[in-house]
Amino acid sequence: MITRIARALPVRQGAAPMAGAAVAFILLCAATTATAGPVRAVVLDAGLALLAAVAALACVGAARSATGRARSGWTAQAVACVSWIAGMLLWRTPSAGPDAYVPSVADVGFVGFTLLTLVAFLWLAPPSAGRPASRLVDALIAGCGTGLVGWQLLQAAHVADRPVLTVVLTL
Repeated sequence: MITRIARALPVRQGAAPMAGAAVAFILLCAATTATAGPVRAVVLDAGLALLAAVAALACVGAARSATGRARSGWTAQAVACVSWIAGMLLWRTPSAGPDAYVPSVADVGFVGFTLLTLVAFLWLAPPSAGRPASRLVDALIAGCGTGLVGWQLLQAAHVADRPVLTVVLTL
C-alpha cells in the first residue's frame, strides 16, 4: 500500500520541508535534554506543536502542487496537523492540562489528528490500490499507528520527564 501511495504522490522539488522538520526535531531533542521538570514539559509541548506546524506547512505545499484526490489527501493531513496543534495548546490550559481528568478537551485535538490522518490516507491511496474494504483497513492501520506513535512520544516524555531523544531511542 505504501509504495502505491508513494507512486501516486507528486514529487516535490527541494528539501526545505524535510530540512525544517529535521532542524525542529534536533532543536526539540537538544532543548528537552538541556531542561528538566516543568520547564521541560513546556519546551516539549512547544516543540511538538512546532513539529506539527512544520508538517502542516509541508502538507499545504504538497496540496498546492497536487490535484484531485491527492490534493484532498494532503489538505486533510494539513488539517490533521492543525488539530494536533490545537490539542497541544489546549493541553497547556489549566482546565485541560496534564493534571486534568482524561478525556479532556485537549483529547479532541489528538483524536482529530488520528481521524483526519485516516481520511488523508484514504484519499492519498490511488483508486486502483485494491478493494475499498482493504483500503479502509490499510488507512485505519496507518492513521491509528501514526496517532499512537505521536501520543506515545508525548506521554512517555511527560510521564517519565525524559528528554525526547531518550524516548525516541527507546520506542
